[in-house]
Amino acid sequence: DSSDRLLQAADRDVNPNEIVRSSTTPQFQFKLSLPPPTITCSFILDYDQARQVFLFAMDKIDSAKSYYILDGFVTDHVELCQDTSQLYSKLVFFESNIDRKCKMHKRRIDLLSTLCGEISEEHYLYIMRQLLFELGEGYSML
Repeated sequence: DSSDRLLQAADRDVNPNEIVRSSTTPQFQFKLSLPPPTITCSFILDYDQARQVFLFAMDKIDSAKSYYILDGFVTDHVELCQDTSQLYSKLVFFESNIDRKCKMHKRRIDLLSTLCGEISEEHYLYIMRQLLFELGEGYSML
């Protein structure tokens, strides 16, 4: 949503900070003593904020991958790898350095291509098609 809102702001020549201010605030205010969250529900405006969300999500995906290993949980592991690929894809939008963008796409491609080599096309044809489609998407972005 953040990338879509930033694109809309650019189309309408509006400051992206004004878009965030116009978002609705929650109706309920609870007073709880919790530690401050590492990420918020506000829209992302720059690479640093996107990177923070990316690192948080990667930490959660990596902890899930430690349980859902490829040997035994093939579909779950593949979905986690696809989520990782999509995280890189979303992070690329906020990156301005072309070299770093290419490296992120290369990481996506490496992740998905090694996964394609490890699973059986005979047993997981639908998953292979999804992976090959996403691989093509990654190569087209390079």
